[in-house]
Amino acid sequence: MQNIIQENTCGLLAFCDWIRRSITDCVVITDRSSFGKAEIQAMLHQSSTAVIDAAFYVYIDGFAASELGISAATFGGTPNVTPSVGFNQTLKGMTVKATACSAADQGNLTQVQRFTWTYQVIFSNTKDFTGEDVQITMTASMTSNSSINVSGQAVIDLTTQPDPYEIDGPTSWLSVDLQVFSLLQNGALAHTPSIALSGTPNDFIHNLLANTNGGYNDPTLPRAPNHPFDLDLVANENTSTVELAGSIGGLPPIIPGILVYNFAVARVRYRALSTPAKNVRVFFRLFQAASTTMAYEPSTTYPTGGEGSVKIPLLGVQNGEVVTIPFFAAARVNPNNPQGLNAQTDPDNVGPVGEKIPDDPSGNEVQVYFGCWLDINQTSPQLPDPNSTATAAGPYAPVQSIQDAIRGKHECLVAEIHLDPPEPQIPTGITPALSDKLAQRNLEIVGVASPHLVPQTFQIKPPSTTLADDRRPDELMFDWNDLPPGTSTTVYLPGTSADTILKLADRMYTYHGLSRVDAHTLTCAANGITYVPIPPGVGPNYAGLLTVDVPASVTQGQSFRVVTRQITNASERIVGQPPPRQIPARRRQTQAAAVADEIAWRRVLGSFQLSIPVQTKASLLVPEERLLSVMRWIFKGIPHHNRWHPVIRRYIDIIAGRVISLGGDPTQILPTPSGNGGPHLAPPTPGEHLHFTGKISGLIFDHFGDFEGFILETMHGEEHRFQSREKDVAILAERAWRERLRITVTTGHHEPHRPRTIIIHEPPAPF
Repeated sequence: MQNIIQENTCGLLAFCDWIRRSITDCVVITDRSSFGKAEIQAMLHQSSTAVIDAAFYVYIDGFAASELGISAATFGGTPNVTPSVGFNQTLKGMTVKATACSAADQGNLTQVQRFTWTYQVIFSNTKDFTGEDVQITMTASMTSNSSINVSGQAVIDLTTQPDPYEIDGPTSWLSVDLQVFSLLQNGALAHTPSIALSGTPNDFIHNLLANTNGGYNDPTLPRAPNHPFDLDLVANENTSTVELAGSIGGLPPIIPGILVYNFAVARVRYRALSTPAKNVRVFFRLFQAASTTMAYEPSTTYPTGGEGSVKIPLLGVQNGEVVTIPFFAAARVNPNNPQGLNAQTDPDNVGPVGEKIPDDPSGNEVQVYFGCWLDINQTSPQLPDPNSTATAAGPYAPVQSIQDAIRGKHECLVAEIHLDPPEPQIPTGITPALSDKLAQRNLEIVGVASPHLVPQTFQIKPPSTTLADDRRPDELMFDWNDLPPGTSTTVYLPGTSADTILKLADRMYTYHGLSRVDAHTLTCAANGITYVPIPPGVGPNYAGLLTVDVPASVTQGQSFRVVTRQITNASERIVGQPPPRQIPARRRQTQAAAVADEIAWRRVLGSFQLSIPVQTKASLLVPEERLLSVMRWIFKGIPHHNRWHPVIRRYIDIIAGRVISLGGDPTQILPTPSGNGGPHLAPPTPGEHLHFTGKISGLIFDHFGDFEGFILETMHGEEHRFQSREKDVAILAERAWRERLRITVTTGHHEPHRPRTIIIHEPPAPF
């Protein structure tokens, strides 16, 4: 009997080993698969080598660490074990280097799992740019100690384009040529004190972009790389932020806050001996939250309009919903005119480049600046009714502010270089990472102090429901970088099912650390790199919420980051060059004929970064209260059926929990567009009273049905909550609410939510 058991056991183990080996795989994932000669020249102008970090990845699945020679040391710094990477031609200036290795479960190296290597692409010169479009086939391979070989391929392009361009720099989601910043009213940039925000925001950005009197494009100023206007988002990423609230400090209507305004500046580069670039425009567009879905789609997210020779960006609309918003240096046009948004003009953001900065006869790079006012925190109506079907140009009666349409603390900004025909156009479907005509800023900064919950709203594109049998669904690739041990995370996707995701993960991966929290939420440990399959779907993008729970062991001054990428399928037909790659056994029969002249790999569709600086409670409390106040205001205007409704509701709950942990009281934070809706937001002047004038918009009762207070909406559109259990106050409040009477409530500074006097400005209707 024992021999039979042993034989059966050995047979089962052999069968399991055969099953496991049949799903071994090697896949290349490209983040940057296209490199422009002008871009590399620009980077080489600033350094002896042009280094593109995280340009591509190689993952190998179906092995335990020992089978590949991997040890714990492989995960620390430069990996000591890497796949071999080769090319189909001899390269004279381009090399690659593995900079990191991660695993699904780095603490258990006996686990059969997926290992992922991160690679740099390094250029020491531009000798490999030998034609207009040079295709290079890259092959990654690795052999286990049991002689199982796996390999994968991808195609990269080296292009030569003499057109205006923007560069991404070391990472694709933080272009060094796109910068954002905030200024307080009457403030000025440190290096341009003569250009202060004393007039309108449109005046400020106009003067900042001027070609005289010290503006960014003044030809008398020294140029890059060592002049004061040189932008470097990477070097300043933790201070490159925008403000969602409309003012800083103050307690309306008595103590006004200081108005805060947001701006963006894009740097456009150009090389020419004598011919200026003509008809160059820069369009600025904002995706409402961090996003992986920024592929260039001119019929939806990147529409263009205008009248005559004027070209301007329009609203991006998908499924009747506004999903991208254009921004300008000029004042916005009223969209209720017969031409709608086509009547917009933006003269500061149109070339030709040579009129702003003369060409350099030596052929050196010329840099020109464009910009806009990011009026994301303004309350004036600019957008169509969210309950109606939107169009790109309108016309429409604006009923919603841009602030009302924002879906998180930070958003994704894209700057597009738009050229008129017959100049080369941006190909449909291309991403900012692959185009030198698109630059993106996709960064969110959320500080932590105990407890360390860090929320981030985002949106992703569901893959097609008609995938071929040999194509995988899209995946989210979470790179947790240097988060400390013990960090966990949750991913909330109300547009799909957690059970469906887990079934896909069980089918696609030899191991994953994902588990179910509820019907739409998954959790996992945040270490190494985690892959999450995205279920196919139709309709709008999935709205989601990522929450990172950082352990209490972190200390002030530390900073962490998380990079989220959506990876999808890519392929290239190479005539007369069959790819010499290992095809996994599970797909050999279906793929054998199909891949004769096609190379298939994975590519990054889009990326965004979450930065997590560790700060003090005192420094975080007021900003968090302001964020809670604004997000509660925004949430009021989100239709219940909208895809963002459940996400923002949960997002607000997490922010409220952060306020409690920081020593605040979220029950005292009222929804306001200014952000000044809480008791800590405006230090009062002793001895003065506060006065609030408006109409009662709501009555408050406790769970017994007893009167508890009322909500007053002011003429500024802000809401204030007042507490009282007095019977006469209840009668007065009910009448003022029913008859829509205008009243003034006076309170003391130390009790701003308890009315001292109530003044009725209109006579009550008779009983």
